[in-house]
Amino acid sequence: MIPCPIYNPDTDWICAVHSNGNLLVFGADEVPEMARGKGSRLLGIPAKEFASGKERMIALASVPEKGKLTIYAGKRHSTLRRQDLEEYWGERGKRGTRLPRGFQKVDDLEVET
Repeated sequence: MIPCPIYNPDTDWICAVHSNGNLLVFGADEVPEMARGKGSRLLGIPAKEFASGKERMIALASVPEKGKLTIYAGKRHSTLRRQDLEEYWGERGKRGTRLPRGFQKVDDLEVET
C-alpha cells in the first residue's frame, strides 16, 4: 500500500476503504506515532478474515481541511466534500459505514486540495 502524506495532523481527516465497501473517516490526530516502524490499527478487520485474505484495507487517503475525496469504482466516480464525509465518521479501528451501491468496489481514491 502506498503511504499517504498528512498535511496537517490537527485538521486532516484519514479515509480508509475496506474491501467489502465500507468507508471509515477519522481525525489524523487519532493516529499514534509508533516507535521503530510498528503498526497501528486503522480499520477494524477481524483477524480470521484478514488471515484468510477475505477482507483487507484497499485504499487510504488523507483529506486536508478544504479538500475533496474522489472515489473511483470501475468507470464511475464520486467526489465527496468534507460535509459529505461526516456521514462516514467513526472511531479509528472500527469497520466504517457502507458506501452507496455502485461504489462498493473501490479501485482508487484521489484527494483534491
